[in-house]
Amino acid sequence: MTINWADSGPGFSWPVAYNVSYVPGFDRSVVTASADCPEMFGGVCDIAIGFFGPEIPIVQGCRDIIMSDWSWQRAECDQQRWEYLFDTGLVCKAEALAWADEVWADQSDG
Repeated sequence: MTINWADSGPGFSWPVAYNVSYVPGFDRSVVTASADCPEMFGGVCDIAIGFFGPEIPIVQGCRDIIMSDWSWQRAECDQQRWEYLFDTGLVCKAEALAWADEVWADQSDG
Protein backbone atom coordinates (compact mmCIF):
# COMPACT_ATOMS: atom_id res chain seq x y z
CA MET A 1 0.00 0.00 0.00
CA THR A 2 1.04 3.59 -0.45
CA ILE A 3 0.03 6.30 2.01
CA ASN A 4 0.43 10.04 1.81
CA TRP A 5 1.58 11.56 5.08
CA ALA A 6 0.57 15.06 3.98
CA ASP A 7 0.33 17.56 1.16
CA SER A 8 2.66 20.47 1.78
CA GLY A 9 1.32 22.34 -1.22
CA PRO A 10 -0.37 21.70 -4.56
CA GLY A 11 1.48 18.80 -6.16
CA PHE A 12 3.81 18.32 -3.17
CA SER A 13 2.99 15.09 -1.37
CA TRP A 14 4.94 12.94 1.11
CA PRO A 15 4.09 9.39 0.01
CA VAL A 16 5.49 6.22 1.52
CA ALA A 17 4.99 2.85 -0.16
CA TYR A 18 5.06 -0.24 2.04
CA ASN A 19 6.07 -3.49 0.38
CA VAL A 20 6.76 -7.02 1.50
CA SER A 21 9.29 -9.35 -0.15
CA TYR A 22 9.94 -12.99 0.61
CA VAL A 23 13.63 -13.89 0.98
CA PRO A 24 13.87 -17.64 0.27
CA GLY A 25 17.37 -18.32 1.56
CA PHE A 26 16.39 -17.00 4.98
CA ASP A 27 12.73 -18.10 4.89
CA ARG A 28 11.67 -14.62 5.98
CA SER A 29 9.43 -11.88 4.64
CA VAL A 30 10.89 -8.37 4.81
CA VAL A 31 8.70 -5.27 5.02
CA THR A 32 10.15 -2.14 3.43
CA ALA A 33 9.15 1.52 3.31
CA SER A 34 9.98 3.57 0.21
CA ALA A 35 9.78 7.33 -0.23
CA ASP A 36 10.15 9.59 -3.27
CA CYS A 37 13.03 11.49 -1.70
CA PRO A 38 15.83 10.69 0.76
CA GLU A 39 14.65 13.32 3.26
CA MET A 40 12.05 10.96 4.70
CA PHE A 41 14.51 8.34 5.93
CA GLY A 42 17.67 10.24 6.76
CA GLY A 43 19.41 10.11 3.40
CA VAL A 44 17.97 7.02 1.70
CA CYS A 45 14.76 6.36 -0.21
CA ASP A 46 14.20 2.75 0.87
CA ILE A 47 14.52 1.08 4.26
CA ALA A 48 13.69 -2.31 5.74
CA ILE A 49 11.46 -1.76 8.75
CA GLY A 50 11.05 -5.37 9.88
CA PHE A 51 10.77 -9.04 9.05
CA PHE A 52 8.77 -12.10 10.05
CA GLY A 53 8.85 -15.84 9.54
CA PRO A 54 6.58 -18.25 7.68
CA GLU A 55 4.56 -19.08 10.80
CA ILE A 56 2.97 -15.61 10.69
CA PRO A 57 0.27 -14.89 8.07
CA ILE A 58 1.55 -12.29 5.60
CA VAL A 59 -1.01 -9.53 6.27
CA GLN A 60 -0.67 -10.02 10.05
CA GLY A 61 3.13 -9.76 9.81
CA CYS A 62 2.87 -6.60 7.71
CA ARG A 63 0.28 -5.14 10.10
CA ASP A 64 2.43 -5.70 13.15
CA ILE A 65 5.52 -4.14 11.56
CA ILE A 66 3.81 -1.16 9.92
CA MET A 67 1.76 -0.33 13.01
CA SER A 68 4.88 -0.58 15.15
CA ASP A 69 6.65 1.84 12.80
CA TRP A 70 3.72 4.28 12.86
CA SER A 71 3.50 4.04 16.65
CA TRP A 72 7.22 4.75 16.98
CA GLN A 73 6.94 7.74 14.63
CA ARG A 74 4.01 9.08 16.61
CA ALA A 75 5.72 8.64 19.98
CA GLU A 76 9.22 9.77 19.03
CA CYS A 77 8.57 12.32 16.27
CA ASP A 78 5.03 13.51 17.03
CA GLN A 79 4.00 12.20 13.61
CA GLN A 80 0.41 13.07 12.80
CA ARG A 81 -1.90 10.56 11.15
CA TRP A 82 -1.39 10.10 7.43
CA GLU A 83 -3.83 11.93 5.16
CA TYR A 84 -4.96 9.34 2.60
CA LEU A 85 -4.10 6.28 0.56
CA PHE A 86 -2.61 6.57 -2.90
CA ASP A 87 -2.81 2.84 -3.57
CA THR A 88 -3.65 -0.50 -1.98
CA GLY A 89 -2.29 -3.99 -2.46
CA LEU A 90 -2.44 -6.89 -0.02
CA VAL A 91 -3.82 -4.38 2.46
CA CYS A 92 -7.21 -3.00 1.47
CA LYS A 93 -8.39 0.53 2.24
CA ALA A 94 -10.61 -0.58 5.17
CA GLU A 95 -7.69 -2.43 6.80
CA ALA A 96 -5.27 0.48 6.35
CA LEU A 97 -7.78 2.90 7.85
CA ALA A 98 -8.42 0.55 10.78
CA TRP A 99 -4.68 0.30 11.47
CA ALA A 100 -4.39 4.10 11.47
CA ASP A 101 -7.48 4.37 13.70
CA GLU A 102 -5.77 2.10 16.20
CA VAL A 103 -2.46 3.99 16.21
CA TRP A 104 -4.05 7.43 16.35
CA ALA A 105 -7.11 6.39 18.39
CA ASP A 106 -7.28 9.65 20.33
CA GLN A 107 -7.26 11.90 17.25
CA SER A 108 -10.25 12.81 15.11
CA ASP A 109 -10.61 11.23 11.68
CA GLY A 110 -7.67 11.91 9.37
